[in-house]
Amino acid sequence: MNNLKNYKLVKGYNGIYSLKRVKHFNFQKLTSSLLAFLLIFQLIAGVFLFSNIPPAEKAQAASAITAFSYKKQITFNTTSTGAAVTTSQTNFPVAVHINASSWPTDAEANHFFDNSNVGGKRVQFFDSDETTNLDYEVEYYNDTDNPDTSEAVYWVRVPSVAGNSSTDKIVVAYGNDPNSGVDQ
Repeated sequence: MNNLKNYKLVKGYNGIYSLKRVKHFNFQKLTSSLLAFLLIFQLIAGVFLFSNIPPAEKAQAASAITAFSYKKQITFNTTSTGAAVTTSQTNFPVAVHINASSWPTDAEANHFFDNSNVGGKRVQFFDSDETTNLDYEVEYYNDTDNPDTSEAVYWVRVPSVAGNSSTDKIVVAYGNDPNSGVDQ
């Protein structure tokens, strides 16, 4: 009887107290057994549930910028007179708004909107090195056949945007799209 925590003092029917052994439930053993069971169940269920999912389609390989007919540099202004971004940002989503004021002539604007057909998806964005292909999404695209009112908005994930700079740039390539049969 060295370990009294396993015993409890109990008053009998005749008023006499006696020690009675108390069994403690081992929650730690139950918890570890339950967790082991759940882990095995999840593994087995996962194999059966997800074994028939087809593999994801591979993304279209990036095209070289030289495969496109036209390209235009897009410069970021992160100085205090622009976006006022003081520190460099990585993997940063940049909104690229293209409209008539993006081009020096109507002919160049027409080249963009005529050659970036199918909802603005026939373009490709590259980092300033003109080899690194950048991910993008089309938020808005409206080709009105009038360069003064046509516009597009793209979200481009840029690997690095320099803070307090007016020389950081990316490049948009368009025209003669080598991936013309594939929607991005």
